[in-house]
Amino acid sequence: MNIQQALARVINSQDLSTEQMTSVMREVMQGKATPAQIGGFLVALRMKGESLGEIEGAAIVMRELA
Repeated sequence: MNIQQALARVINSQDLSTEQMTSVMREVMQGKATPAQIGGFLVALRMKGESLGEIEGAAIVMRELA
């Protein structure tokens, strides 16, 4: 899943699975997403409210790349 697809899901109040979030976070952390995409995604995610799977997926990628 890329950041555009993830943004569309989050805007529609749909949670991302852990696997989907890891895919999006890899794109973000590897510099493949623009600052505008990242900002939009984070704002939409915050407005929806982060799910446990989304937090877990983000943490997995950040640990891998630390």
